[in-house]
Amino acid sequence: PLLTTVKTTATIAKDPFREPFRRRVLERPEHALQTLEPYAHLRLDILAGRHLLARDIDGRSDPFAEVYLNDEFKGVSGWKFFTVNPTWDFHIDLDIYSPLSIVQIRIMDRDNVTQNDLIGFLEFRVADLDPDAEVSGWCELRRKRHLHGMAPARLRAHLRCRDDSRPGRSSGGGGS
Repeated sequence: PLLTTVKTTATIAKDPFREPFRRRVLERPEHALQTLEPYAHLRLDILAGRHLLARDIDGRSDPFAEVYLNDEFKGVSGWKFFTVNPTWDFHIDLDIYSPLSIVQIRIMDRDNVTQNDLIGFLEFRVADLDPDAEVSGWCELRRKRHLHGMAPARLRAHLRCRDDSRPGRSSGGGGS
């Protein structure tokens, strides 16, 4: 089976900041916004998608990407018409105030008549990125049924067991 994937690049650049502020951010993330500067800056590039699930009756989708940081909306790409293999070349810069921040990319299908449909999503914790290093590649989208609750709980559940390796689940892709 084909995997539903999105090609992304993420580069995190840590800002140097004084030890008392750093310790406060790590020990009490809710106080991170009280620091004078962001912990880091994240450059996120959402380049393309391939084998996306078709959400329209003609067997295609009108996909676009939404970016969230800690479940807060940060930006949206343009949409591409009538394709399951879009090229977006969308770039967004995010200020990161805690290494425990979670970035989420939702791939949506634009619908003029009803509500936009979720095709799939991916999310990662900023702390999992190496500072000053670029991470690039195709990322498998998680299934729609896993988008519930708050980001930290979803991430913990996903780290315990991948969607396609759970008993009774078929491997491969991105179906809902």
